[in-house]
Amino acid sequence: MKWLVPLTLAGAIFGGIYPGAFAAFLLTASLGSEIVCFITNLLLSVFGAFVGMMAANEIHKPMTFRRVHVVMPLVLGILCGIAGYVLADWAIRNADPPL
Repeated sequence: MKWLVPLTLAGAIFGGIYPGAFAAFLLTASLGSEIVCFITNLLLSVFGAFVGMMAANEIHKPMTFRRVHVVMPLVLGILCGIAGYVLADWAIRNADPPL
């Protein structure tokens, strides 16, 4: 159980902040829509959080399923997805030369 929060957070950060926000920008750069980039970033972050949670469940096999196993990855994924989008948006707006 001690690996549940760190691995879920690591998955959310990996999916939503560093390569996730960059991948969402690259995937949606041709569309020119910020809302599609935001939704893609949220989906990548939530998916990464669930992957991190599943890795923690594999480390501790006898762990029983609880509501926190659904709520925590969703909340962490949404928060990290929003943070990744804000950071990517800031980097794009302040780029020199402009993107």
